[in-house]
Amino acid sequence: MKKIFLMLLLLGSALCAEAQGLKGLLNAAKDVADEVTDGKASELLDKVTGAATEHLIVGTWNYAQPAMTFEGGDLLSNVAGEALAAKLSTKLQSAYNFVGIKEGACSFTFNEDNTFSAVMGSRTLSGTYAYDTTTFAITLNFDSKLLKLGTMTGYAYITATGLDLVFDCTRLVKMLTTLGAKVSALSSVTSLMQGYDKANIGFSFTKNK
Repeated sequence: MKKIFLMLLLLGSALCAEAQGLKGLLNAAKDVADEVTDGKASELLDKVTGAATEHLIVGTWNYAQPAMTFEGGDLLSNVAGEALAAKLSTKLQSAYNFVGIKEGACSFTFNEDNTFSAVMGSRTLSGTYAYDTTTFAITLNFDSKLLKLGTMTGYAYITATGLDLVFDCTRLVKMLTTLGAKVSALSSVTSLMQGYDKANIGFSFTKNK
């Protein structure tokens, strides 16, 4: 049993160091390893990847496309889910365009001292962040008093292509409205998300090299 746990720890560490296919590969590793560890492998690997994400998130990330997650994680594995994802991605991109969120005009920079800065179109935002390695939750505390964005809590995941930063649908829609997105562009997004518990939407980023 100890050898198995050591193997999982080394596997998780190697994957984290490479940051390639982290989420998918670790999920596959969990499924196999849980069979011989009575389900304890998932807990161990979550701890490893959570700690690694806290380290890997440091740096500058450039916006690539919309991102989304749903409760259960199985929705996007079927045809209906893929169709919903494609439609939602198009609607999100339209809403993002209103505030200038597009490739080359949107980025997040996370620093080791837990400060961050973000460029969203013509706006530059800054503040502090806290990352919970046990839940993958990230809390952004915005400094801007003029926009009154306050605090936003979402989730940060290292993926095969970079970083996904997602937030509760209602909260992100409110933020986009504050930044200048038209309500009409966002109403179609919220209508598509109705009926799904804990639906999160946000951004996929690639690492600035």
